[in-house]
Amino acid sequence: MNQNLILKSGQLEPAEVQAMARELAGSINRHTAAQASLPNGATRPGERGDPVTLGAIALSVITSGTAVALFQVIKAYFERDESLEMAFEGPEGRKLTIKTENMSAERIDETIAMAQAFFGAHSG
Repeated sequence: MNQNLILKSGQLEPAEVQAMARELAGSINRHTAAQASLPNGATRPGERGDPVTLGAIALSVITSGTAVALFQVIKAYFERDESLEMAFEGPEGRKLTIKTENMSAERIDETIAMAQAFFGAHSG
């Protein structure tokens, strides 16, 4: 099943969000079993784009088993910018939104468990 990941930031400019999305997709591909790509129509750094595509990453081959590795990659991005928000959306419209407070040391295990349940609902 495919999911979408939308990256947002209250502090970064749109071009910076898009550059971070491109970098995050590469990190996901290198460090997890998931496959990440920027959807068609996504802009290049310095270009303006449809706000719907800014910060968008298409994810495939996500299962509950890949959630731990995925969240280790994502955690590094939250450590870089505390204004980040990442929203996962499944094909049937279910959403899981992760914010900085979800990635704190105290809540990371709970967040990973929520993600495993979210992604597990899509594998099958």
